[in-house]
Amino acid sequence: MKKTLLTLAATIAIATSASANDIQMVGYEFGSGEYDMGGKITVDIKNVSDKEVVAGKYNIVCDDAFGDRALTMKVKDTSMNIAPGASNKTTWAPNMFSKMATLLKNNDAKNFDCKLEDIKVILN
Repeated sequence: MKKTLLTLAATIAIATSASANDIQMVGYEFGSGEYDMGGKITVDIKNVSDKEVVAGKYNIVCDDAFGDRALTMKVKDTSMNIAPGASNKTTWAPNMFSKMATLLKNNDAKNFDCKLEDIKVILN
């Protein structure tokens, strides 16, 4: 029992929840999915904290050229593993038959303003 409590206390001390200011999206691009079916978004996320980002949950949101919300994608990345100051590109693909997939496949990312919202990360 004591060993379990010590292990639990050590785990809580190592993995701390962080604020939205610990990661930033520094780039994004849209593209076609596998076999040119559906669409995908590739995001470049930078760790701006002084600790490793182990995992994260966030929403990728994109507004079109008119400022209207065109896309909201909920993401849970359990293996981000981004070192302090480093960045990592990750690709996400919605269901190939969804409106979101069609939007990502048929549009140019430069005509959209994308950002991360509702960010929660685990630091180590």
